[in-house]
Amino acid sequence: MRMWLAKQKAKAELLKAFRNGEIGNRYSYSSNTGLVYPKIHTVQFDRKKKTLIYVFTLPTGMDPKEVIKKDYCFKQVFGERIELKGDVKKFTLTVFTAPSPTLVRYEAERFSEQAKNAKLPIVCGIDMNGQNVVYDMLEHPHLLIAGETGSGKSTQLRSILTSLITMIDPNRLQLFLCDLKRSEFHLFRGVKHVEAVLVSPIEMLPMLIHLREETTKRGDLLDAHEVAHIDDLPDPPPYIV
Repeated sequence: MRMWLAKQKAKAELLKAFRNGEIGNRYSYSSNTGLVYPKIHTVQFDRKKKTLIYVFTLPTGMDPKEVIKKDYCFKQVFGERIELKGDVKKFTLTVFTAPSPTLVRYEAERFSEQAKNAKLPIVCGIDMNGQNVVYDMLEHPHLLIAGETGSGKSTQLRSILTSLITMIDPNRLQLFLCDLKRSEFHLFRGVKHVEAVLVSPIEMLPMLIHLREETTKRGDLLDAHEVAHIDDLPDPPPYIV
């Protein structure tokens, strides 16, 4: 009985998000108008992962983009720690009920298991389930870190560089670090992997010329050996970051 009441209360919270955001299919029949809201199929509590999981489907004819566009309505009801996934008809809303940690201590060994199969392991931290997050920069070569002052951008960059340095042989990686603030990367000077720490646009120009020449040289090698990646060359050159 207690669980049934808890599910009914949780269901009412989701219906509140639907109503507040007018998430549904509008109808008009004679003098009656209104909204047909999505249908809630399941409400599940996972006490081990500390999550509340909803599964709902949209009424036929409703644009699924409206749900994604109004994710703020779910956050206003359930808080910021949610994950909304779906496609055309079926959606899953996961609410993470455990508080988010204010500090994640960086230890390279902690992420070594996830990183061992990556050529260029990028340590991101932990997800909302508390699981370690590591991805391979070889598969996703572009990374943007954004945030307000004091939010931890520099700390994240240093942890990423430290991971690359500790997990990859210096013969397989060259790092070119551009530091216009002159306060971020000085501690990496002298590390075997680091080719240069540049602090002015004038210094960066020769580096860009060098990298362009190196890109052309590697392109010629790929063409000559008829392969698509430097890892496929007989004597592969180091990765450049």
